[in-house]
Amino acid sequence: MRVLCLSINDFWLAWARSHERAPSDRPVILTVGGRVRACSSEASLAGVQPGQTERLALVRCPQACIQEMEEARPRLAWRQLLAALGRFSPLIESAREGLACFPSAGLERHYRTELQLGLAVGQTAKECLGLAGGIGIADGRFVAEAAASQACPGQVLVVPTGAERYFLQDLPVTLLPLDAESHRQLRLLGIRTLEQYSELPYDAVQSRLGRPGCESWHRARGTDNRPLLRHQEERQLWATTSLDDPVRDQSLLARAVERLLRPLCDSLQREGLACQELLLMTEMEKGPAVTDRHVLQEPTADPGRLQAAIMALLARMSAAVQSLTVTLTRLTRLEAGHQLDLFMERQLAADLDATLAALAVRYGADCFQRARAISPEALLPEQRFTYERFQMMP
Repeated sequence: MRVLCLSINDFWLAWARSHERAPSDRPVILTVGGRVRACSSEASLAGVQPGQTERLALVRCPQACIQEMEEARPRLAWRQLLAALGRFSPLIESAREGLACFPSAGLERHYRTELQLGLAVGQTAKECLGLAGGIGIADGRFVAEAAASQACPGQVLVVPTGAERYFLQDLPVTLLPLDAESHRQLRLLGIRTLEQYSELPYDAVQSRLGRPGCESWHRARGTDNRPLLRHQEERQLWATTSLDDPVRDQSLLARAVERLLRPLCDSLQREGLACQELLLMTEMEKGPAVTDRHVLQEPTADPGRLQAAIMALLARMSAAVQSLTVTLTRLTRLEAGHQLDLFMERQLAADLDATLAALAVRYGADCFQRARAISPEALLPEQRFTYERFQMMP
């Protein structure tokens, strides 16, 4: 399948330099909420990475220009571009901002050549974003993405059918979607290009790098039969706070979490949404930042339930907390109904016991069992409670 790929390398940095006057003659670090969102290659070589705190980034690259950015404008512009690309194809895949792919087959009646199609897509990107991107057209998504990443801004690079492996042979192996440890092993083995990787024995790749390595082995040979997936943006809500001094006291942390959650829960309730999962990034007084994930039993917008889940995660921290970042993910529509509690209030439980006692006399006590909660926060229902033999009260 012929695929067209639009790639704007370092999208966030390109946007900041084009629209927010970020300097181009010195290292640049873009931050959101006090954490690094993106950085220039000079800052990256100095040890700056996305997710680091602004303080740590400045220690590693003191000559860099720190610039706080607003994510809403570039995200909105990118969504507008995806909508505009809909006139070329209804199937647009966008794994991240700055990268979009769609099948180019069937457009021959509108464009004489693939080069003309690529130039039209590049012009659309220029009008929507004010940025020029590289265009790659090839058989398969991986080859098209590789071509787009190598193309200069505004350039269209077309890989003819059958020339995929020849085109890929001299490209760096870092284009493969492998984790950091796998790339480290390849460096130790002296594997620098896709040609070198594709010439490795398949069995050796499978035993050393597993399934991701095998899939990358096929892609390095120019074979990529993955279907394109329609772009669906997952919405998230997040907030961050920095404490004046490192805090260990749970009551003080509870107040900070309550203040942090208040605007997030207001947004959820105002829009009729509920949160199924939350991420907690904690910057400690000593040591690296820690990220924890908690999946709720049921989607909720209740501040009390969210705070209880976060406090349970903070209770496991051994060091004092310097800053907190909470991200609410897997947002769903809040349903009007809710599941009733299995373990009811005392008076209702007493009435139920009296009814069960009468039934036990009639049918026998062995016909009934009593549920007792043992771990209400467990993910699996069978781990939350156990059954006990029903015994009549004297």
